[in-house]
Amino acid sequence: MLTAKETAALSCPGERRDEIVARLRASHQRDYVWGLLVRSGETLARDAPALAALLVQSRDDVRSFASAIPVQQAALVAAACGKEDDAVWAAAQVGLALRHAGVHAPWSARFRTPRRVRYAGWVSPPLEELDVAHLEELDAARSGDVSVRGWVRLAALTVRERSLAIVPRELRDICPIDADRWKTADSVPDCVAAFTESIDVVARGAPEYLDWIADGVHTLVPVEPPPGVSVSGSRQNVDGVVIIGLPVDSVSLGELLVHEASHQMLHLVEAAATISNGYDDRKYYSPFARAERDIRRMLVGFHAFANIALYYQRVGGHIARAWHAQWSPALEACHHALVASPGLTSHGRALFEPVASSIRL
Repeated sequence: MLTAKETAALSCPGERRDEIVARLRASHQRDYVWGLLVRSGETLARDAPALAALLVQSRDDVRSFASAIPVQQAALVAAACGKEDDAVWAAAQVGLALRHAGVHAPWSARFRTPRRVRYAGWVSPPLEELDVAHLEELDAARSGDVSVRGWVRLAALTVRERSLAIVPRELRDICPIDADRWKTADSVPDCVAAFTESIDVVARGAPEYLDWIADGVHTLVPVEPPPGVSVSGSRQNVDGVVIIGLPVDSVSLGELLVHEASHQMLHLVEAAATISNGYDDRKYYSPFARAERDIRRMLVGFHAFANIALYYQRVGGHIARAWHAQWSPALEACHHALVASPGLTSHGRALFEPVASSIRL
């Protein structure tokens, strides 16, 4: 159960939200694990019985999922959408995340074809079979930088005390999403440098958005943007994974991170509560999308852009001034529509009212 007051903590930085995010994220993941067991439980019980038993046991344990880094979400969504036909491989991603959270039950799994898997910050070579008893060497090497039996570390960006993994195209097996112009491993050092510089900008100018970004994002997919275009995005229900186009200047990169983290917050709310009620069937012109949108999508756009506005109010400078000159009228128009609409629930209003107040609307 999510209250409107808790939803307000995900409107913008201010209220503590880490426990709320962890609870929503755990519930969202558990829903997908339930779905995997409903669709493929017989297959899992036959081909990986100990792993299947672990998932059945853990699906009712919120604490396990609240502690797990949700790196398996992309695999679960791919399985749910019919884009992944190896249920054992998808289940193994969950088992590995649970092991990282402290659930050390023994299990093994054989995949249909050699596949990479992710265990915390490690990525395996293509494997036909995985036995978690062989991961003790990785557990011992967690704080090191050496390769272990062909496993390699993902490059990572440190935000506060948390780690955001950067996944190059060669390792896309562990994060099965569609992304155009996915950057290759040889570009990762430049990506790390760009993200680090941007996080420094956020830390100096808008430090409240450090936790916002770290709460919303755990995996970064770098892509090559078309010339002169800023690119960012995420995929439906793939929690915490965002696509970011590089290169881009450090201030604007901070904007992209704030934007996508904001979408992740809203999607977590939507997985637990209804934000629109169907009482407003009007279409509104969205200056952000330059298209007609229903009131729910107006809220989605406003929530992200209002957080960007607050970020730029904090950061200042010529990029911020140019952004506000371009987008402040759009925010005002969108806010007017949200205030007047009968189509938002108390949770929907809680998503936009605090951030609107923070930017003085």
